[in-house]
Amino acid sequence: MDTSDKKPWIPLHHPWRWRLIVGGLMFLLAFIGVGLTVIQKERSWDYWRLLSVLFAALSLGLSAYLKHYKWQTSLVTVWHEIFHWLGLVLAIGLLSNMVYLGLLSPFAASLQALVLLALATFLAGVYIEKTFLFIGGLLGCFALVLSYISLYTYLLFIPLALMFVFGFYWFIRKKSHEASL
Repeated sequence: MDTSDKKPWIPLHHPWRWRLIVGGLMFLLAFIGVGLTVIQKERSWDYWRLLSVLFAALSLGLSAYLKHYKWQTSLVTVWHEIFHWLGLVLAIGLLSNMVYLGLLSPFAASLQALVLLALATFLAGVYIEKTFLFIGGLLGCFALVLSYISLYTYLLFIPLALMFVFGFYWFIRKKSHEASL
């Protein structure tokens, strides 16, 4: 294959590969955050604060790569993207102040940070890179699920407790039956 007709600034890898990697990483990080929020409500606040900065860095990195791939450089567009994510980080900072003052619990701030992250990611999908539309929508769904889980946690524990009691009863009965043989 003759490579002399290829433009030197275009990488050999297709940009969808990096879109998939960054999108998958964002999804994985958000999923870990949901699990952490379910398990340790009060301690998850620090994770969501860190995640907002990581999402900003991943988004800006992917955007810079794609602009390099298309050989498009616009200083105005870069500043728009930076201010977009800076707005999210500042909003998370405001939430941090409210947690510090005792106006919000860390769990409530975590849910609000997740909603802000979902909105910022979705809007990044509208204005910056279409890949983020899907991720922002998923983050919004995660926020909805977390709110219902926190509201109806006791309904989850009742069947789990009953399963544990019946399982323990079955185990003891099986052991006593084996011992009598």
